[in-house]
Amino acid sequence: SAEQADRIAAQDTDPDDILVDLKDDVSAADIAAIQSEAGITLALVDDTAEGSKLYRAHVDASKRDAIIALLEKNPKVEIAEPDSYMALSPMDMAPLTVEAPEATTEPGFPNDPLYKKQWHLRQIGMPEAWKMADGNGVVVAVLDTGVAYEDYKNFKQVEDLKGITFVKPYNFVDNTKHANDDHAHGTHVTGTIAQATNNGIGVAGVALNVKIMPLKVLSGSGSGSVGGIAD
Repeated sequence: SAEQADRIAAQDTDPDDILVDLKDDVSAADIAAIQSEAGITLALVDDTAEGSKLYRAHVDASKRDAIIALLEKNPKVEIAEPDSYMALSPMDMAPLTVEAPEATTEPGFPNDPLYKKQWHLRQIGMPEAWKMADGNGVVVAVLDTGVAYEDYKNFKQVEDLKGITFVKPYNFVDNTKHANDDHAHGTHVTGTIAQATNNGIGVAGVALNVKIMPLKVLSGSGSGSVGGIAD
């Protein structure tokens, strides 16, 4: 059921790992004092986390809650919490199998051949909204499994994403600047947001002139840690 699917989207917390987000202006001496007081070793979530001061600590599971309670009292600590394992719901990962009714269309804009099947765009009032705004000047970050936004090694850009401007992509799973999609969910989400529109190919996107920032925080299996996503 949908309820069961949603329940497994957030898996059990890891009893041995906690996340510790420190104040951005914390000093090396402050960090040393925090580690000494709590009896923990703080390690940056990854090499991009220095600016945000986001750390992970491996702890004795039986002492985890007491350590978190101690850290929460420290004014240099913004957040202390167990790290969790997150995964896309099977409902998100399964292909759509139900044919939706076709929308009535008006001649002209957009000319994408599958727009007539995008009944949801009419439901949210896009034909009227497009007359007033098209997303120009907005950057939308897509935190997901990545995006098929470039031709790189074995990855290929999806044809109907050509013409979109992609800015500052980053892969937080592999710590690279290539946030390519090895799952497909992030690409689908990106298409919903900004698929190239009025280009005579495929479907239309909601905000056709936004810029997309592809951020890969979930692996090819559709999962990742809260620490990685937060980073």
